[in-house]
Order: sequence, then structure tokens, then C-alpha cells
Amino acid sequence: MYSGISGSTMGCSCAHTRWGMDYYPRLWIPAAHLCSVVVLDSNGNLIARFGRYGKVDDNEPKVGGIHFAGHIAAERASDTALYAVDQYDGRVLKAALFCAAEETAFLP
Repeated sequence: MYSGISGSTMGCSCAHTRWGMDYYPRLWIPAAHLCSVVVLDSNGNLIARFGRYGKVDDNEPKVGGIHFAGHIAAERASDTALYAVDQYDGRVLKAALFCAAEETAFLP
């Protein structure tokens, strides 16, 4: 069991967490206590974490990044995008994903 996959951070039990799995199989799990989405491999190892607490209109250049106001549902994910529901901001977020570095190795 992953800590943070519990329901709302506001103490309400009516908002239940939804998580997604892609084809690789990586788990995209909302971390309610961090207002983030974490990516775990099939062994439960942390690959990445996206997001921080903030409102949809937090667009100050110094802050940057993806903001979630509260309960999150990671609906769908692929190599190019993450779709997440931010319940308290009343929106569905589509975040473009890309690799900062890539390497190709040739096999004999």
C-alpha cells in the first residue's frame, strides 16, 4: 500500500483516489498529502513526482510548475501526457511530458 493514496486531504471520505497505469506498467498515483502525482515502477520504486500545492491561477514565474489545490485523480497517462483531475480547482489538467535526456544504445 502506498502512503498518500488515501482520500481527500480535507478530512472528507467521499472523495476517493483514482490512479492510472500505463503500458509499461508504471503506476501514476495521486499523493494527496503532497498535492502531487507520483510515478512508480512495477516494483514500487519512485520514478518521478509531478506537482505541488497551489491554485490554478498561481502563474508567478518564480513558482512555475504544475499546481494542484487538493484531491487529485490521475486518470490517464502515456509517454507524452498526464491527465489529472484537480477536484478543488474544478479542472482536468493535461500536462505534456517529455524526457530531459535520451540515449540510444545499439545492440550487437
